Amino acid sequence: MKREKIERRIRRAADNRQCLNVYLRGCDSYYNLVPLKLWDGIMLAACDADFRLDGCMLVPIRQIDAVYRKDNKYDEIMEAENVFEGFVTPRMDLTSLRSACAYFLGSEDFVSVDFAGSFLIGRVTEIRKNSLRLIPYDIRGQRQETVKIRFDDIRDITFGDMYTRVFSKYIDKD
Repeated sequence: MKREKIERRIRRAADNRQCLNVYLRGCDSYYNLVPLKLWDGIMLAACDADFRLDGCMLVPIRQIDAVYRKDNKYDEIMEAENVFEGFVTPRMDLTSLRSACAYFLGSEDFVSVDFAGSFLIGRVTEIRKNSLRLIPYDIRGQRQETVKIRFDDIRDITFGDMYTRVFSKYIDKD
């Protein structure tokens, strides 16, 4: 799917709070996402998990292969269930992935970063011109060595979701 068509569908869905099936590069399945903002090639979206919002995702548009709108019935259910009640869109600078990631600096919040065929969960500690630094935690909840992740390698960043919030409660914080 061409980038212009992808962006047009995302903008329309953001304007109408509609859920999309979003196919990312390197994924066999899709993500249910409700676009919140699109700016300069970066989408901020709420993650839909069975008619409830579960965190947010930052996605560079270049990482999206295709987007498809769900049917009207899905949107009707989302509205009838008041899925957006109390949801607050994070105030992020979407000028670049670098500026968007600055939102996490100094925060105790964890993020999950999908990049270059890897997946890490941890805390962003530094933003550089072309990369970020992340303190990752392994599956046992133990701190690992700081990792440098190039912005160009990032497929998506998820934050505020149940998995990341619960996992971060049970790590060895030092």
